[in-house]
Amino acid sequence: MNIIGYTNKFSLTNEEELEVKVSCSNIKTYKADLVKIIQGDINEKGPGYKENKVDIKLGGPYKARNQKIPMGSYGLVKNNKVFNKTENILISVLAFPTLLKNKNKQSIISKFCQSTNIGFELFIDKKDNINFVINRNKIIIRKNLNLKKWHFIKAGYNHKKGTIFLSIRYYDENNQNFINTKIQKKIQKKKNFNNTNDLLIATNKHNKINDNFYNGKLESLKISIDKNISFFSKNNKSLLELDFSKYLYSDKIIDVSGNKLHGRLFNHPARAVTGFNWQESTRDWKNSPDKYSSIYFHEDDLTDCRWETDFKFKIPKNIISGIYAIKLHNRKDEFYIPICVKPRIHSKKNKILFLMPTSSYLAYANNRIGIDVSETELVCGRLLELNDQDKFLQENPNLGLSFYDTHKDGSPVFYSSKRRPIINFQPKHIGALGGEGSNVWQFNADTHILGWLNHFNHDYDVVCDNDLHKDGFKILKNYNVLITGTHPEYYSLNMIKGIEKYKNNGGRLMYLGGNGFYWRISYDKKSTDIIECRKTEGGIRATETHPGESYSSLTGEY
Repeated sequence: MNIIGYTNKFSLTNEEELEVKVSCSNIKTYKADLVKIIQGDINEKGPGYKENKVDIKLGGPYKARNQKIPMGSYGLVKNNKVFNKTENILISVLAFPTLLKNKNKQSIISKFCQSTNIGFELFIDKKDNINFVINRNKIIIRKNLNLKKWHFIKAGYNHKKGTIFLSIRYYDENNQNFINTKIQKKIQKKKNFNNTNDLLIATNKHNKINDNFYNGKLESLKISIDKNISFFSKNNKSLLELDFSKYLYSDKIIDVSGNKLHGRLFNHPARAVTGFNWQESTRDWKNSPDKYSSIYFHEDDLTDCRWETDFKFKIPKNIISGIYAIKLHNRKDEFYIPICVKPRIHSKKNKILFLMPTSSYLAYANNRIGIDVSETELVCGRLLELNDQDKFLQENPNLGLSFYDTHKDGSPVFYSSKRRPIINFQPKHIGALGGEGSNVWQFNADTHILGWLNHFNHDYDVVCDNDLHKDGFKILKNYNVLITGTHPEYYSLNMIKGIEKYKNNGGRLMYLGGNGFYWRISYDKKSTDIIECRKTEGGIRATETHPGESYSSLTGEY
């Protein structure tokens, strides 16, 4: 696959603008068409694949370019002039590493310029030891960190005395008993370690890109700048003091030092996760946010590729509601990006409404069930047919995870996003869970419903799950019948309430799915591009949610 891409919207109305973001490899140009998807299944025993090209010129041929996928979650505090007055420094942080013995460097906090070797960084080295660097000087505690246990780490530099020091308190599994280890050494006095780089949390900059991501929880990150900085001084003068329990439903990280050095999180590291002081009697972060003052970072988090837009266009005024796709292609390659053209809420509508289950598409986005899950063949009762898309997903783990994957450290995946190429959300895709010789599962199974409606000349409209979540009953109320997709598994509370009100007001519901209305999700308050699912208590899942972490970080819902 030499062409992949995504759009900035799942659904939009006529005359609304759509942005298309594309990445290519091994090709020089590509073309783009807008097509209506009538039948997405290529099984020769079925009705037959069918798409209709829409009469609109999207420009092109377009010059191909490659856009990198910035996988890995991290925090960022922008550089500020107060950093440049720093002479002494003491960093303190609670760390709970969850992926060790992987022979990779993992940066905990970094404000280091690689080109000049000026700055500071606290990191775990390839041997699982803690290192602290000031410019070209390094100090190491050669005692391995413990997997999935808390450590209280202090690292600092005394400007006047020329001492660099490092200490670790190794806690046991109950956070009660601990062992202290510390080390210090003399280096040059009055070192200037200030630079104009941003402060990075859980990553660093390597060749101008984020790298060396940390896996695990961080809490109580503080930078002190007292004149007599040391192991034993009180270190009360704070430059930065991040309280991760504040605004934990957002991507904000809050500085309570008074310097207003607030930061931002990228790629949705997990929030509303248990912290150092969590107790089993606490189950809901909203009641005791101080018990959830950790952020859980992963090197394989991804909720936004942040690609540049390659081209954009307005949906034609005269096309009817339905499922369409941006078809990116050249002589040998093609990639489809499905979209929904929906009617305006107050416009004249057809009698039939199809609800496109986009939240379920996101839940399974880029899943690798066919190869990664050994039980798939047993469930299907057949050998699996692997294709180029399966191979591409295996070769490109940076395309992100589904709710049916686990992170590299074995923890559950809480978030999924459409702001990335989704390989298995395309017409012609062969699903691992479909019947023999078929790809009748999820999106392509849903096109059978629309193909049937088209065949019998039934006029219909289409909206997406995210539209129902946002607009609720008012998007349904003028229809005689609402038709679900074949696998409407993931639902938010707003979606359920909208359908219930529709039924209670005389609407007819045609449930054409299996395994529907099963898992509860939450949408990001800022954008319906991102969903969260905490798989609590029972049900089929890749791994169990940790005790005390059953409430959504985005909305606080159970």
